[in-house]
Amino acid sequence: MPTGPAAAGSSAALSESAKLRVLRVVAGSFLLAFFVARIAGPVADLDMWHEMALIRESLAAGHLLTSDVYAYTPTIRPVVDHEWGAGALLYLVVQTFGGWAIVPLKYLVALLTGAAVLRCARLRRVGFEEFTALTPLAIPLFAIGCATLRAQAYSFLFFAVLLCLLELDSRGKRRWLVAAAPLFVVWVNFHGGCVVGVITLGIYGMEQMVRRRPALHIFGITAASAAALVVNPYGVAYYRQLWNALRMARPEITEWYPISVASPFHQALFWTTVVAAAYAVSQAGWRESRGALILAAMAGGTVLHLRMLPFYAVAWAAYVPSYVNGIALGGWIRGLFGRREGATAVCLILTMFFTVMAIEVGFYKLVVPNDRFPVGAVRYLKAIQFHGNVMTHFEHGAYISWWLYPDVKVSVDSRYETAFPPQVVDQCFAFYEAQPGWQGILGKFPTDVVMTPTVTAVAKRMPATDWKLVYRDEWFQIYERPGLNLPFRENAAGRFETSFP
Repeated sequence: MPTGPAAAGSSAALSESAKLRVLRVVAGSFLLAFFVARIAGPVADLDMWHEMALIRESLAAGHLLTSDVYAYTPTIRPVVDHEWGAGALLYLVVQTFGGWAIVPLKYLVALLTGAAVLRCARLRRVGFEEFTALTPLAIPLFAIGCATLRAQAYSFLFFAVLLCLLELDSRGKRRWLVAAAPLFVVWVNFHGGCVVGVITLGIYGMEQMVRRRPALHIFGITAASAAALVVNPYGVAYYRQLWNALRMARPEITEWYPISVASPFHQALFWTTVVAAAYAVSQAGWRESRGALILAAMAGGTVLHLRMLPFYAVAWAAYVPSYVNGIALGGWIRGLFGRREGATAVCLILTMFFTVMAIEVGFYKLVVPNDRFPVGAVRYLKAIQFHGNVMTHFEHGAYISWWLYPDVKVSVDSRYETAFPPQVVDQCFAFYEAQPGWQGILGKFPTDVVMTPTVTAVAKRMPATDWKLVYRDEWFQIYERPGLNLPFRENAAGRFETSFP
């Protein structure tokens, strides 16, 4: 057994090794707690109901529906629902385990996305110090797309997996990129964000050409992946729908606006990460900054459309820490983490703070509050066994269809261009904003009742018409057309919520 100075040196070395292991564990705990706290959100997403309703009625019909059954306004034929796979999984989980299971499904998808980002960073030989220090800049940007549970979440996951495949290819492991085509077969049936993947493949091929690296096989895989998009229940009609969706203006949907509509916090954070990435690339050099063209494309997409922000965040977390790894900034970060006790204490405090924050937010819950969804109004229509057509806001039609179809049909829902001609959706928004001619819009369709949030402009104008108020709570009102004679009910409680679905 060693004694003397040799034993003391060995003990010191073991002690330093133990400190490093503890620091790694605590740093990982901090990232996990921060990630969960930022993506936590107990309110259900408005798209989940139309996704599940499609699968429910398709199972009843014995085939996937390609024509709309929920609206009494004009609709598109065929209806190409690019989220049908996400809806099928959602419906299966809810029917098998209950609504509570959507919460762990959300975190599973999000954590798998994070694991893919971490795997990509590790393939690029990023140290835990750089990853721990820099990834928190990307997490809030990613979290902006993490409602419970949007179909976009699967696109973020598949995009992160694609970045891993591209990293393997850049290291000469060509066979892994063959998995891209099967990946796109799954992706296209879960969400239309697959087009981001095809574009990313093409950008990667161009970057490889500029770097004088093999690129012909990449363009072949890109073509194969684009062709694989036809493997869906709608066939080639999917391409036409995708093309129309990409070119369509959505003036009422905030996430299709440029980054300038984001909160001041998200704008500042986005531009901070852009400047940090540009600085790291300029210091590391073009040749040491693989993926910079993909990152630039995601940043450019975000400048145009806020919807692209989570894709940018995934690419930033996967790539930028590796750019920093070999420059002075990386050395400075490693120096901070070299102070093991201090770094461990900071990470531990942050872990506890964000754990408490996640609990306070209610990361484990999934609720349907009356201020977001017409819970009370739908209960009223169900209780009086109402049959007819309901003029409804864009955000609430799917919830109504889930609970009241086939007795009730709606004017519009959040499927937007998937099911409705643009002019129908535009007229619906114009009605609720009480724009000139709004009463003419009301008379254009065979509407029996109008359900409106109390905060809309039209809610303040309806009392001056011959439509009669039959239901009211703090957040929603229902007006009936003349001659319908529904019973009046006022829900004085106002604020209440229910569990999903």
